[in-house]
Amino acid sequence: GDESRDITDTLGMLWGAGLILRHTAWKKLEAAGFRFTLSDRKGASLVSGGDSELCLALRRAGWRLWYEPRLMFEHFMSQARLEWAYCRRLLRGAGFATPSLDPYYTHFFQAPGVRLVLRRNWAYQVLRTLGTLGAYPLKMIAPDLCLREGDPDAVKVETLLGRLTSLLAERGHYTNRFREIDSWGWHEARPSVP
Repeated sequence: GDESRDITDTLGMLWGAGLILRHTAWKKLEAAGFRFTLSDRKGASLVSGGDSELCLALRRAGWRLWYEPRLMFEHFMSQARLEWAYCRRLLRGAGFATPSLDPYYTHFFQAPGVRLVLRRNWAYQVLRTLGTLGAYPLKMIAPDLCLREGDPDAVKVETLLGRLTSLLAERGHYTNRFREIDSWGWHEARPSVP
């Protein structure tokens, strides 16, 4: 974008690269009990999302997110990071992170009653993900054969496959994560109003 603006309620996320954080905000999150579930890419693993988790935690604690176009940096990438195989792995890694972000999103988009209970339910999330993947049966079953370079379905399919893999790995912990995050002292992390 070309203009400085508050993006808390529109885009709601900032990229970790080039992100500046108020020390006060971080200290208040720490004091409230916040701890990262996600990190950023390490070694060969392309699972990331630490920046998204931080932005969502800041929002939940009442902080605002600001975009500033004057903040610029150069990011050099190797040729390997521009290849189709890397892109697919990156998308799958992004999808793998999504179940860890669900407790934050559910807080912002709370639906009343049964819908809220379902959004916090592991089995429902697995079935919902499988249902969405069902629109791409061949690409879901054999992505290496069916997702050709530039296929617009790759973003959806790879992200959903990553999400499904993560959900299956989190079977016994998914619901506990909601309780854990809900128990943090969010009121203590709220910025003081002048």
